[in-house]
Amino acid sequence: MRRTNFLLIAAVSLVLLILFANPFAATTPDEKHLLSFRPTVGDVFVYEKIMDGVNTMERMGQFFETTNTSTFVFQLETETIDSLVSFIMTVDTIGYSFEGPQGTQAMDFGDIKGKRSRVTITPQGEGREVVPIDSLPTPKMGGQSMEGDAKGWLSVPLFKVPEKPIKIGDSWTEAKLDTNTHTDTTRQSTRTSIKDSKSKYTVLGIETKMGLSCLHIQVETEYSSQSQGKMRDTEVSSEGDGETKSHVWFAYREGILVEYNTEIFYEGTTAYSGQMNMTSPNTNESKSSLKLVKWVPAKK
Repeated sequence: MRRTNFLLIAAVSLVLLILFANPFAATTPDEKHLLSFRPTVGDVFVYEKIMDGVNTMERMGQFFETTNTSTFVFQLETETIDSLVSFIMTVDTIGYSFEGPQGTQAMDFGDIKGKRSRVTITPQGEGREVVPIDSLPTPKMGGQSMEGDAKGWLSVPLFKVPEKPIKIGDSWTEAKLDTNTHTDTTRQSTRTSIKDSKSKYTVLGIETKMGLSCLHIQVETEYSSQSQGKMRDTEVSSEGDGETKSHVWFAYREGILVEYNTEIFYEGTTAYSGQMNMTSPNTNESKSSLKLVKWVPAKK
């Protein structure tokens, strides 16, 4: 009897020792996690973003295919943490190229390596602004200057985490309606686009990435889009439907986005009227990945 009690007490003591020595060891499928970006001031993160896409377009019975590739490697150093999270972004490498019927062209970003910008996001990961600290070069394509500086290429959409606690097996849907207007003075074009989407979120489990315990979240989205605009003297309108599938790994203890992969398929029609009148069906398939390749914790 005494031996039984001794073994019971020893077992309970061992469990308590493990729990107090590692308070995260008690993570269970039923445990809820409220996700947020919460780095420590001085933390440095290095990310790599890669995107590949194929676009097919039909014009007057002929099919044209273009492929594009972009690579962006950058460092984020945590500057401040308050109601918003502020990082100093430093560019390492950035590149964009596409291949079409007229050959291959690459974007020239000039002397952009080492240029810094201040990036501000909400604790949920929603981007607020990108403000250049250093003077940014004007990108060129085929010797022709593009609209504005490289600021637009430095925007990195992070995953917007749910605002409610979630656990393994949770699933929910969200609807969203976005309206955007874009003006390009160089090409004398304006465009207003509307995107209506519905997304299904599913928490698949807990997996280890970069040595960090991450919640694995799948997001499946169906959307419809339409746009109306003008390019010089030609009216341009488009409409279509698409779907995306994303997989996200988020380190719930540290508040760090570790990996974010997305596949997109879109099928639509673009109509031109004015100097030229035609209708052009088109499809687009692309894959993108954003990966944490290095994390240097702040010195204590």
